[in-house]
Amino acid sequence: MKLYVSKNVYKAYIEHLAGYAAAGVGANGYENRGSNQRLVDLFFNGIPVFVAEGLTDNKMVAAQTSNLFFGTSLLSAMQEVKLLDMADIDGSNNFRFIARFFQGATYGVVEDIVLYA
Repeated sequence: MKLYVSKNVYKAYIEHLAGYAAAGVGANGYENRGSNQRLVDLFFNGIPVFVAEGLTDNKMVAAQTSNLFFGTSLLSAMQEVKLLDMADIDGSNNFRFIARFFQGATYGVVEDIVLYA
């Protein structure tokens, strides 16, 4: 189980953990780091928090990683994969990879996913 959050939710959670008062006056944040901190393994009530780069502002999704999939369309007209040998073009030992296809994120069981929007 992971909690997938947008960037602004992640930043707000870090700010909340930092505390709101100056050192010596009140809260000094998570592990006394104050308001200037970068947390790596962030948790909320024991659930790992993961920043989902494509998620729009103020959105959160709670789901098991095994229930989320990367999907592609194999039956569409837009499916092409090419490999270009650049040796004949610029003399280098490089290859260029071209792929055109539809893609998207999908899920297995929708009842096992919680969306906060």
